[in-house]
This record gives sequence, C-alpha cells and structure tokens, in this order.
Amino acid sequence: MAMAASWGCKRVSAAPAMCSFLLLAFVLALSVIPMAAAYGLDDFFAAINDFNLIYHEVKGDVVLNASFPQMAPRESFTLVGKAPGGRRPVIDGAFKEGGLITVALTLRNLQFRNFNGTQPIFSALGHDLAGQGNGGAVYSQSAGSVLIESTVFLNNQVTGAGGMGAGGALSIPFATLYTITNCTFDGNRVDGIGGAIASSNCIRGEILRSSFSRNSAFSTKGAYKRYATGGAIDIYGDNVTVITGCSFTGNKAAGRRGGAVSMMLYLAEATISGSKFEKNAAATYGGAVGVRVVPGRFMEGNRGFARYKGGPPRSRVNFCRGNTYSRNVAGSSGAENIYVDMRNNSGSGVTFCPSEPPLALIEAETGTVTISCASC
Repeated sequence: MAMAASWGCKRVSAAPAMCSFLLLAFVLALSVIPMAAAYGLDDFFAAINDFNLIYHEVKGDVVLNASFPQMAPRESFTLVGKAPGGRRPVIDGAFKEGGLITVALTLRNLQFRNFNGTQPIFSALGHDLAGQGNGGAVYSQSAGSVLIESTVFLNNQVTGAGGMGAGGALSIPFATLYTITNCTFDGNRVDGIGGAIASSNCIRGEILRSSFSRNSAFSTKGAYKRYATGGAIDIYGDNVTVITGCSFTGNKAAGRRGGAVSMMLYLAEATISGSKFEKNAAATYGGAVGVRVVPGRFMEGNRGFARYKGGPPRSRVNFCRGNTYSRNVAGSSGAENIYVDMRNNSGSGVTFCPSEPPLALIEAETGTVTISCASC
C-alpha cells in the first residue's frame, strides 16, 4: 500500500515537470522563428519606387521624415489600408510635402493627414506633373479612372500659392471617371479653389455618401480673392457631375460663390441629390451651392476656362430630391442657399425637384427654370 501511495505521488509530481519542459521547448522554438517586422516608412517607399508594383497594402501608420522620392513610372497604382484589427492606417505628411501623384489611382481604407501641397511631390512620368499648389494630399492627373473609397482626408493644405492653388486635399484633372465614395474630408484648406477637392476637365465625376466639414478656400493674393470658390468642392469644366447622399457642414469660400460647392459648367450636366448643407458660407453668392453656366469663348478674369470634349449639347443643373439647407450664409445677395448664373445661355436650364428651395437666386432667361422630377 505504501508503495502504491508512493507511486501515485510520483505521477502527480511529474506532471508539472513535464508541463515546464514542454513550455520551455515551445519558448525555445519561438526564439528561433524570425518575427515579422513592423510596417513602416521604408516599406511604403519601397512600394512607391517599384515600377513593377501596381498594388500595395499599407499595414501600419507612416509618418514622413523627409521629402518623397519621385514615383516610379506606371500606368496605375492601388493603395489599400490593411492595418491590424481592421484599423484604417494613417499616412501623415507632417506638413513637409504634398502627397501622391500618379496616373490612374485607387485608394481604399486609408487616412491622409497633414500634407502640404505647396511643393510638387511624386512624379509618375519621370518629371513633375504638378505645378506648385495642386492637391494637398493627392494629385492624380489621369486619362483613366480615379477611385477613392472609405478614405479620410484630415487637415491637408495648399498654402503659399497666391490664390492659384487647387484642391486642399485632392486635385483631379482630366480623368475619364473619378468616383469618391464613403469618404471624409475635414479641415482641409487651399490658397485657391476647392478647399477639399478640385476637379477640372473630367468626363464624369461621382461623389457619393461622403462628408465635408470645416474645409475652406481662400486667397493670399488680393486680385484673386474673388476666385477662391468652392469651400469644399470646386468643379471646373467637367462634363458630368453627380453628388449624392453627402453632407456639407461649416465649409467656407472667401470668393464670390460656393461656400460648400462651386461649379463652372460649359456643355455639361450636374446633379445634386439627397445631400445636407448646413452652416456653409460664401462671400457673395451661394452659401451652399454656386453655379456658373458659361457661354462659348468664355474667359473668367485671369483664370482661363477649358473643357474636355464630349459633354452634353447644352448645360443643365439638377437639384433633385432629398437636399436640405440650414443656416448657410452668403453676403447680402439673398442667395444663402443656391446661386445659379445662366445669363446669355438660353439653351441651358436648371431643374428643381420637387420645388425650388428658399433663399435661392437664379439669374437666367425666362423659361430656363423648371420644377420637375423628370430629370432626377
């Protein structure tokens, strides 16, 4: 019996020893397995400089500590945020340089913040594509498409451009199609046009279910102050523009129109629907939205006007269902919410569905304003 008791005791005491041995072996095994290095600036730059790479996952936060190198040439480039736990990784410019220049671009699940577009940044074709002051965070000059989804643009800027900058966060000229979906633009600013976004001469642009708050357009050059339009968005010469399900709060344009959205249209069509405009401000016209429909051979001050071929035979602006307006301001013009200037454009028109909102000023020839939902 004593031996049995002794044997049982030995079996029990051996269990912790065996567990300790297995744990030690496991720890030793782990010690010889190389651990994955944390994602950082070197990984990001390596992707930018690899001309064979057209897709890259950003797996951690990146903070600039020097100027960006020139971007290796390629026809398209996709950046997707894949930080641990599904977190949106941050690419922080630390107010040193601008952001990404490329030809065709896709961005998903990222945050761009603290970029300064005063300097040219990446180059897609071996030379600077952007002149001074284009795109605080991203400048994409493309004959193809630009797709941006679930991305945040925070506190980006274009400063020191003498009123000639474009896009405090994002500048898109000449795209065949750009689509911006479920994005946030907050606190971006430009010494020029388009506090958050400036788009010019694109064939089609769609801005969907995105929010714009505290963005601003201003001018450090007095002669250009009236052209500091589009506190959040400035559309200049695009053929087709669609803005749906967006919110605009507290955006400001120091220029004459478009506290939230400014559009310059020539043989073009623009539709705004299901969007909220609150506490936006313009110096003179259109605290929420300001639109200028221009005749042919038009020149607006010192800023030339160009268009991309292929637009509609005449211009039309559609304000469709679901738009709301609250506490927008615009000087003493009486156009706190909407301003549309269609003088000398008898073939163009503006449509309101289901009715024209209050505090709207439409300067147009008789018969060019329609109350209808047929175009919506």
